[in-house]
Amino acid sequence: MKTKYFVILMLAVFGLLAVSCSKSSDTPPTPSPKYPELMGSWQGLTSEADTVIIEVNNTGATLNLKRYKYSIVYKTTGIYSRKSADFDNQTIPFATDNTFAYNNGLSVHDSITGNFNLASMALSGTISREFPDKPGSPIVRVTYTAVKK
Repeated sequence: MKTKYFVILMLAVFGLLAVSCSKSSDTPPTPSPKYPELMGSWQGLTSEADTVIIEVNNTGATLNLKRYKYSIVYKTTGIYSRKSADFDNQTIPFATDNTFAYNNGLSVHDSITGNFNLASMALSGTISREFPDKPGSPIVRVTYTAVKK
């Protein structure tokens, strides 16, 4: 009888050891960006007092410029031209942990840059646009500042 209990006890011990040594089936945690507080919507004004909206999301550990919306004005001989853009559903990776620079491909000079000040949680940058969208046209550059909404 004692042998029977001893065998059962030994089988239970080996069973517990085998179970505790198995590999974990847990999936590894998804990497997060270095500055997750930058994700979200940022809104501010350009140097021409027009609204600018910047949205930031992430793909794993990489922050992305998801959306940017702006409107800038070009004035020549009393005539004003307004160029607006609303680029949404983008996946434009940041250049560094807290900066981005992107040329939207409309022309060589059509671009947007941004730098996040982590201490003040403010975003500043420049928007450049050719008027009209042809090489050699005048280039308008505006600056902007934005805060997180």
